[in-house]
Amino acid sequence: MKEESDQSKSYASATELIEKLLTTGKFSERELKRIYKILCKNTHPDLTGKDHASFIKVQDVYQDALTRFSTDTPVNKADFDPYKVIYDTGFSGTLSPRACLYICLYRYNAHDLYSFKIRTKASLQERNMLIMRSVLYWAARYDQDFIKIFVDLNTNIFRDIKTIKTIRQYSMARRLFIQGMDLFFQYQEKGRPSSKKVAEEKLFRSIQLLYAIDNQDNPMVPLAEWLIGELTLEPVSVVVGNHSTTEK
Repeated sequence: MKEESDQSKSYASATELIEKLLTTGKFSERELKRIYKILCKNTHPDLTGKDHASFIKVQDVYQDALTRFSTDTPVNKADFDPYKVIYDTGFSGTLSPRACLYICLYRYNAHDLYSFKIRTKASLQERNMLIMRSVLYWAARYDQDFIKIFVDLNTNIFRDIKTIKTIRQYSMARRLFIQGMDLFFQYQEKGRPSSKKVAEEKLFRSIQLLYAIDNQDNPMVPLAEWLIGELTLEPVSVVVGNHSTTEK
């Protein structure tokens, strides 16, 4: 009975924090991360035995709060359509959550949204927020571990780089990482083993370079590792360039 009571209190605390995030203004990046960890701990189905609804709501609320933190502009949640990015890209029919996540990630990559400057540009805010939210929406339905990877990538924007040598290494790592992502999508599109092989090589090399400059906590590392893991799966045959798909 005591354990049930404690779980109930934890759930109530998480709900209160959700409401606080929804109704208050700005938090520092550090505060947001701290609140996010508390919310995840108190709503994750593996820890609470409850369904996924509250955990998914945490991801949505956290992304809304991050958007306010980055742009100081509220998000109109009622207008959010997770399929809009998919349809705007030219797709129709039924796609798996995995395919939808890949399409949204492709849009994220194609628009250079890993750049803080572009991601927060006022004139592109509506489009960028839609893509970001869509990535998180489909991640929650395909691989919830990816949510933290993606959020970290977009919040940890400052790197501890102090020398010309490390600047060059970091620039090379970033370039290899982006090239690896491009090849990842080419593999999903065409299924060519050569694209898969080179994508793995570039992503792995980017990880090595980041480790070499003692920057293991760089958010590109877990994303590169995630992409390498996804390359072990069969391609989804989503043809991004031609706006068509063979997946049903």
